[in-house]
Amino acid sequence: MNVKVSYTVDIEEVPSLVQDLLASCQQELVALSNTKLNIFEAEALLKKVAQVRKRLNWIDSRLEDSSNILVGYHNTNSEPSFDQEEPPQEDFEDEHQ
Repeated sequence: MNVKVSYTVDIEEVPSLVQDLLASCQQELVALSNTKLNIFEAEALLKKVAQVRKRLNWIDSRLEDSSNILVGYHNTNSEPSFDQEEPPQEDFEDEHQ
């Protein structure tokens, strides 16, 4: 069973996080590309195909995670930054005298 997990990282760590996710996908794709399939052994072939499909699903999930993280990262970086200064305080007594 798969579950979605979220956690907080510093904004500067996001590119590295995504890079790691993509690297793991790439490694898995390389490994899958070396999978040997023997069409003359149907039962073993069906098991192997099921395993490959399961790994491809895992890759697809990681790619979706990467995409979602990048969208959030892009949105955060394109938002205008506002100064965190407090607005000037008006003297309440001066207005009502």
